[in-house]
Amino acid sequence: MTLLAKHATTIMNEYYQYETDLQNGVIVNNKFDGKHEDSWMTKDSKKNGDSYWEYLKLRNAGGVWDEELCNGPFVKTCSLFRRSIEINGPYPKHATCTGYCPEVDVRGRADTRSTGMVSFYRLGADKSVREHSGGDNQRLKCHLVIRAPNSQQENPAYIQVSDNQMKYDTGDTFCFDDSFYHSVHNGGGPHTNVTRVVLDVAVWHPLLLKK
Repeated sequence: MTLLAKHATTIMNEYYQYETDLQNGVIVNNKFDGKHEDSWMTKDSKKNGDSYWEYLKLRNAGGVWDEELCNGPFVKTCSLFRRSIEINGPYPKHATCTGYCPEVDVRGRADTRSTGMVSFYRLGADKSVREHSGGDNQRLKCHLVIRAPNSQQENPAYIQVSDNQMKYDTGDTFCFDDSFYHSVHNGGGPHTNVTRVVLDVAVWHPLLLKK
């Protein structure tokens, strides 16, 4: 979260430039994916089942970076996270799983897995992501809010994690354990026209890194 907060301006500027270049036709290959593996969580029958929750993956769930994005519009953002062992490092060798444990491979080990995605999530105005949870408690999800409606005005955006609800604003950073059931709603602001965008970064749980 410290990394996100320290470099928020750099990350946000790269994202805003990407959106601008898409709108102006400078970038013709729009890599926002509205039919990703989680898109079933937010569909609207009035729009033929199209998803309003889109992913722009800098790094996929398997830990593979998108070199087109990382060597192009998001070169600074990717370079920040590639240097971080909490994000891009291997599963800690000395870690012992307790609680909600990850799946293991045929050798009975989980050390072949990665933390998961580094991805921009875009959620349309007046749309929600239904309650869901991650696969284990060995990681945390950290968010930098790229764009959100004003939390002090009508129709804010919020995340609900278990019994806790948190509204947020553009520029906010926070982390949460996604093994708890959680959901997201974007009211879209007073005019119901603000698309919520966050950068989601999966990191190893800090307790895994302690010897």
